[in-house]
Amino acid sequence: MGGRGSGTWYRWSKKPKIDELRPFNINALAKAGYLKEGCYRSGGWEWSRNGEKIASIGFYADTTDKDNPHIRLKYTVTKHDGEEIPIDYKVKLAKTYPNYGGVRYWFICPHRGRRVAKLYIGAGSNYFISRHAYRLKYASQSESYADRMINKKWRLHDKLGGGRYYLKPKGMHQTKYQRLLDEYWRAEMQCEKLLYQMMLKFKI
Repeated sequence: MGGRGSGTWYRWSKKPKIDELRPFNINALAKAGYLKEGCYRSGGWEWSRNGEKIASIGFYADTTDKDNPHIRLKYTVTKHDGEEIPIDYKVKLAKTYPNYGGVRYWFICPHRGRRVAKLYIGAGSNYFISRHAYRLKYASQSESYADRMINKKWRLHDKLGGGRYYLKPKGMHQTKYQRLLDEYWRAEMQCEKLLYQMMLKFKI
């Protein structure tokens, strides 16, 4: 366990804490060189706290079939009683072509079927899914507010050109660009906070 092509996901407590929410960021994978058109690459991803590994997964990124790019995730979930459950499944990938050139990959949420840049797993969960899927799986009074915040984030994302690094779109004034960028990151932080609150409330 924990080697290339395999991984371990530890779940120690029933009540999730903020540092138990593990994001899997496709932009980080692309930056590390795992996502190239027409390639098959394997690797491992780790999460650590205070320099100590607390969780890991293995993956295989396959973009050789341009019509069916995907990433295969492999890891082991360790339950409270010590039972280990092997998890092995594929997450589909989508492609977009930014106006600055190249190609950008996105996860397709296994539960919602929505294009996202991040998937999450929390205490009590076996699979990586999007924050939208967590929201839909459990009803709460904050859903309407969460909807507005998520939609606001994606509107700002599109206004900023939808690129990986949010470079200033051509023709946009610097003042407007900085305002939109600040609003985007505030919305992003609020979405992360809402996700944590929902997982804490419903013990996901």
